[in-house]
Amino acid sequence: MKIKYVNIIILIVAASLTGCLEREKGTLRIDSLSFYGNEFFCNQKIKMWMCVESDNLYIAEYDWGCEEGHFTEKLYSEACWVAPNKPGQYKVWCKVTIGKNTETRERIVNVSHYFFDYFKSSSIWTLSTGLERVLKVDDDGNNYGELKMNSNSLSSGALAYSFGDPNLKIPFSCRATIGHLSNMPTDFVTVGSSISANAITYTLSLSRDPNLLGLYVSQITFTWFPAGSESMPIDPVGSGENCNGNFFFVQSGSGPTSVVENVLFYHPALEFAEGEPKKVALNISADYIVTIYMAGEKVYETDALKTWRTDNSYAGAFHVNSWQITVPNGPGGTTNATTAALVPVFYLTNTIADNSGIIYTGAASELPNP
Repeated sequence: MKIKYVNIIILIVAASLTGCLEREKGTLRIDSLSFYGNEFFCNQKIKMWMCVESDNLYIAEYDWGCEEGHFTEKLYSEACWVAPNKPGQYKVWCKVTIGKNTETRERIVNVSHYFFDYFKSSSIWTLSTGLERVLKVDDDGNNYGELKMNSNSLSSGALAYSFGDPNLKIPFSCRATIGHLSNMPTDFVTVGSSISANAITYTLSLSRDPNLLGLYVSQITFTWFPAGSESMPIDPVGSGENCNGNFFFVQSGSGPTSVVENVLFYHPALEFAEGEPKKVALNISADYIVTIYMAGEKVYETDALKTWRTDNSYAGAFHVNSWQITVPNGPGGTTNATTAALVPVFYLTNTIADNSGIIYTGAASELPNP
């Protein structure tokens, strides 16, 4: 009996030693550290994965690392890296260990701008009720989103991107290639009880500096009428044309919310031909000067934000929460076949935002992206 027990013990020890030896064995070759794309924006979540060859892969250990940014998930051979909130080139790596063998593979990730969307895949925008976006390619091979409303109760729709970064501050610039492909209304749009301007709008939502109390600027809005508008007042400067541009900002936080610096103006560059989109840029510089450009031409400039800060002794920062682009429905919306046929279709691509102080002009040669 003792001999039997001794044999069992020997077998257990042998099995244990075999297991230990197996855990120390294994070939290792890293094939690649991979991710989709070669250009990313600040705070973007980027899925990464390792391709490893081994005859003992089940014991592989993965150690992910980065010089900036951070990982939200590390699931063995896969990980999710969140880019830092400043453009630059950043190193990420993964060390793989199998038994006594260790190898490390690293990659440089290009974080080029604070935000961009070139409409090559599923959008990262949030679409309001009724607004539809279809990915398409134009005759020149450019990717774009085709936008239109599909609503019989709403007169406009918006797509918005929330930056989700409490540290995003002025300076801030945003630009998109945008225009109407068909059916742009020439007057205000009424759908049921909903009324909207026949215009395209950029809206920036802002929040108060967390170190301050009281009054702050909560919204900055630029609206233009690419096909004009019969209901807009005549240009006060004396061109004789109906105004086709509107800039205003909103203050909140002390008493009722109110509109500040509501300016109507006319500029010929705000007129868009059907099927000819333009690069439209809204810039707010570090000293709070606002400039608006259309296809390389400055159409508006104001120091109203700077003046507001002085008048209200506001020494804090302006924090940018989101960027929203609004487009109109057609008159009557999709109530019936006749009104549905009048719903306008819009072209949108190359949306980009930056907080480096760059001033986008929308000129044909302007980089990034033609």
